[in-house]
Amino acid sequence: MAHEDMTYLATRFECGHAIGAVVDSPTHRGDTAKEVARWVRRGFIVTRVTTQVARDAEWCMCLRKGMASNSKQMVLPEA
Repeated sequence: MAHEDMTYLATRFECGHAIGAVVDSPTHRGDTAKEVARWVRRGFIVTRVTTQVARDAEWCMCLRKGMASNSKQMVLPEA
């Protein structure tokens, strides 16, 4: 059985689409925990899925209109 990278995926309750993802990496454990905690405080649903599932997720377009121009965009690593 091959090792699959895992990713935390945040989704909106209202539309069910993804708003953020962060790879579960031991080298960035603190940053990952902070991001997941931020999502939980904001009321998003957070699940731990394979990175491929996160790549294939439908991304929320509802919040795009309100995004600040200086917001960060997450990029998931290639398989």
